[in-house]
Amino acid sequence: MKNVRRKSFRNALLMAMAVFLPLSSVSYADDLPTASPEAMGVDSSPLVAMSKWLRNDKHNIHSMVIVKNGKVIYERYTDNLSRHANFASYSVTKVITALMLGDLFKSGALSLNSEIEPILSKARPDLAPEFADKYGITVNNLLCMSSGLGFEDPSYGSQIYFDAPDFLAHSVKAKPMTNPNTVFNYNDINPIYMSSIITQASGKTLPELAQAEIFGPLKMEHYTWSNGDQTGLNSSGWGIRLRTIDYAKIGMLMLNNGKWDGKKVIPASWIKKMETPCATSAFAGPGPLFVNGYVKTEPEFTTSGFKGQFITVLPESNTVIAVNGTFDIDPDEDFFFHPDAPAGSIDPKKKIYNLMLHNYILPAIHPVGKVNPSVSKSASLKKEMELALQSKGEPNIFLDLPDTPHR
Repeated sequence: MKNVRRKSFRNALLMAMAVFLPLSSVSYADDLPTASPEAMGVDSSPLVAMSKWLRNDKHNIHSMVIVKNGKVIYERYTDNLSRHANFASYSVTKVITALMLGDLFKSGALSLNSEIEPILSKARPDLAPEFADKYGITVNNLLCMSSGLGFEDPSYGSQIYFDAPDFLAHSVKAKPMTNPNTVFNYNDINPIYMSSIITQASGKTLPELAQAEIFGPLKMEHYTWSNGDQTGLNSSGWGIRLRTIDYAKIGMLMLNNGKWDGKKVIPASWIKKMETPCATSAFAGPGPLFVNGYVKTEPEFTTSGFKGQFITVLPESNTVIAVNGTFDIDPDEDFFFHPDAPAGSIDPKKKIYNLMLHNYILPAIHPVGKVNPSVSKSASLKKEMELALQSKGEPNIFLDLPDTPHR
């Protein structure tokens, strides 16, 4: 399987990042409540050990938030970053965009069975002849990465992300490689089409819809969504920058079946649909939202982004894990990028997020025996978080302009 996220993001980044949603005011009053790990039945010792491992081995994890029973029990930052810092979300943007579709589906403005060709041709009559070969592809196919569309020209990839003044004019060049709904083929053609379709169905730009549907209701802070091209079309495949605490809020929204503060934000039926694998993939629902890709011992849903962004939801444990980093995630996603790799061929030491989950986080939230609040454990956790804050990891992958945290 071709790893599209491996393409370089170096070209023309300044153009792509030039226009943003206005920054919201800085206030932490509307963030999640906090509690000690032990107060929520979590053993902090493995979490302290995890931080020491990350720090000593210089793994480039910028920030991490763990929420248990609706309360932040673990919050770790490095390089003197604070909760205010936001980070490039890359493909986490896809799942956030997918969440915004719930009300459009409920209102009838759009459906999973809506065919994309007439919508795109109406939006761009000048491109209608080139959209003709997309006949039969549905919204569901785009969200499930089963449109059958693809491209192979490496230089074309950077145009989709950054160089093109008109995303649709470039992405329309993608040709059908297989019939729709037959093969899972992850690519960033699909979210470009999805961007235009959502804009047509909602009458709003993606940043405007995100503000109305998610960012506003969840009282997020310090967020941006870049305008991707000169026509004003944003990509639904990348572009959002969020704080890690707001990643945790996204996870809580999914964990609570679309409710926030007891109020419906996203229809529960759509959350359930996103958590159900598509017909063409056993490990991904619409978004794509990965289903039990990382954890096999309990239900788990994860969205991940190029170079180290993760939101993991563990419903049975009432836990959300949010991570922002800059590191190579290919080994972690062998189920996705390398589904046919022989057993043992992926170096387990390079599976940074898997090691975090299985060696430290899962043992912490599933302790052997009862845990009780402890002054010594609280002191140990506090000291380690202070040491982590003064540390700085070393990325094991190339850096691009978006990878710098915005403080």
